[in-house]
Amino acid sequence: MKEGLIGQLIFDSIEEAEIFYICYAKEEGFDVRRRSMQKKGEVVKNRVWVCNQAGFREENEEGCITQREAKPLTRCGCKASLRVSRDWISGKYIVSRFSNNHNHELHGCMKSYLSPSDKSMLSLMTKIGFKPSQVMHYLEQLAGGAGKLSFRRKAGYNWLNKLRAERIREGDLNTAINNMKDLQVKDERFFYKYIVE
Repeated sequence: MKEGLIGQLIFDSIEEAEIFYICYAKEEGFDVRRRSMQKKGEVVKNRVWVCNQAGFREENEEGCITQREAKPLTRCGCKASLRVSRDWISGKYIVSRFSNNHNHELHGCMKSYLSPSDKSMLSLMTKIGFKPSQVMHYLEQLAGGAGKLSFRRKAGYNWLNKLRAERIREGDLNTAINNMKDLQVKDERFFYKYIVE
């Protein structure tokens, strides 16, 4: 997408514009967050999305005690953004500002892919008792800091959720089979059959 497309991209709704920008960002290798929105009554006048590394983290006031360990710094003042404004005649949303001016390295669209070694590491660390957030933090530190993983954090969490669901499903299946075995011992006429695929 080039800056010359300002005014040429038109969306039927704010949601459609957001989906477009999120898909675009995924292909380019960055994540998106909402920055601002102006409304007139219930109607959205304009909306701005930015790269998730836009702006800078606010410093805590001196003497302020924090309860948790500070998250790694990921904001670097990136200027990439998309702004859409409502055309009051057509009711559609038109791109009124676009910048693809990133001041950081883009991750590329492969970030959502987990290699077999990534999957093994995630699986092993959670099996020995680490929480998923601890695993992600540890792997980020090994990779050199926030945003340096070879995969998106979301992809890692999705993989761990899939593993947990499989473990639960297997546990439920074994429980059901054991219950049927117990019933068969108690009642000779009880019959069951299952197929392992």
